[in-house]
Amino acid sequence: MRSIILFLAALWICAPALAAQPVITPVVLEDVVLFESSQQLGQSTISLKGPGTFITRLNFEAGAMPFIDINYVNGAALADGLYKYEITTAPVARWSLTAGSRGSGKTPSYSGDRNAFSGMTDPKISPISGTFRIVDGITVDPNLQEGLER
Repeated sequence: MRSIILFLAALWICAPALAAQPVITPVVLEDVVLFESSQQLGQSTISLKGPGTFITRLNFEAGAMPFIDINYVNGAALADGLYKYEITTAPVARWSLTAGSRGSGKTPSYSGDRNAFSGMTDPKISPISGTFRIVDGITVDPNLQEGLER
């Protein structure tokens, strides 16, 4: 009985860490690469490297869908060539109010933060990376194979 109680207590403490992280899926369209997510994202950054010495970062506020508009990155269209991206994002902060013993009787609870008990903040979600190519001003999906009809 005691081991069951200890197991349940450990599970309750670790449950936020076991929660599924968002699945981020790149969607390559003719003039944009979207990063769809299974959950709402926090602040996101796309690091983009391209032909020659091209390197840039695109920042997005929490809740926004990250994307790369090939017609407008840093004020200009992207040149033809191969591009590599890496997207990092922070989890959305989850706050709840629980009964407390001071003042208003409510204190913030970091129930969605797996490190709340140590005072650390939740780390960024594991970055994803991939590539896409621009040919004649159009984005080409790297997963598309020639000669195959859908």
